[in-house]
Amino acid sequence: MTDMVDVPTEYKPFKKLIICSNTLENVKIPVSVSGDIPFLVGYGKTARVWVNMLSQKESGITKALVRDNLTLHNQIQVKAKNNVTTVTVNKEVLLEVIKRSEDEAEITKLNLRMIGIDIYGDQNSFNVGTQVMSGNSFSNVDCMIGVETY
Repeated sequence: MTDMVDVPTEYKPFKKLIICSNTLENVKIPVSVSGDIPFLVGYGKTARVWVNMLSQKESGITKALVRDNLTLHNQIQVKAKNNVTTVTVNKEVLLEVIKRSEDEAEITKLNLRMIGIDIYGDQNSFNVGTQVMSGNSFSNVDCMIGVETY
């Protein structure tokens, strides 16, 4: 697998993160695409979110769309209220995460297809390309799933 790009220095993963029915405990990065990181959900007063658009041609070339809950694109909105952080693109949910406790958060909606990444899911299943995952557990690993595309 391609070497992983560096995570933001201010990113601290939740001890437990549920992604579309799949439980991650002590997992640093949810998903890697050719070493690039399409999204992160980190610990904070509210869940802290990073979203990157990936290059279609070369790994290591990403464009930050959301950095630590700050939108960097005029069509993307980030709203954090009552322990729910929602990222939308033109009013369509890109990512929704609920902070359940100090140690736990849950991604209940995810749709990166609108930014060109075939990753999506809801409370029932998590889809990466043609792979469907539901009800799995991962612990003490750097990355839950890594795929190569280049």
